[in-house]
Amino acid sequence: MTGFTGSAVKDTSSRLDVQPVVLSHGEDLRITIHPGEAGTMNKVEFFTRGIKVGETPAFCKEQRCYGRASIIYEIPTSWEEGLYVAHVFDYSSGNYVQDYFTVE
Repeated sequence: MTGFTGSAVKDTSSRLDVQPVVLSHGEDLRITIHPGEAGTMNKVEFFTRGIKVGETPAFCKEQRCYGRASIIYEIPTSWEEGLYVAHVFDYSSGNYVQDYFTVE
């Protein structure tokens, strides 16, 4: 019989997922936030080329959110084509968690 060695570390940080990763103006971006132990900020922000271009409405009533949330966000016609980042502040890690998508 063999033994197992090592250790396991529970990941307590948040996760943010966007779908689809390529979309056009007027299409819906589906965002899912999986808060970590300490929660996330209550809005997802959008950036392109280092410039903030938008944010979602609050997805919970408090400043800090603990429950899983799904948001549908319509891509504005005013956004230029290119690479975008969606991010939300993760209180567990003290950093932003993010995901990328492209507007064509």
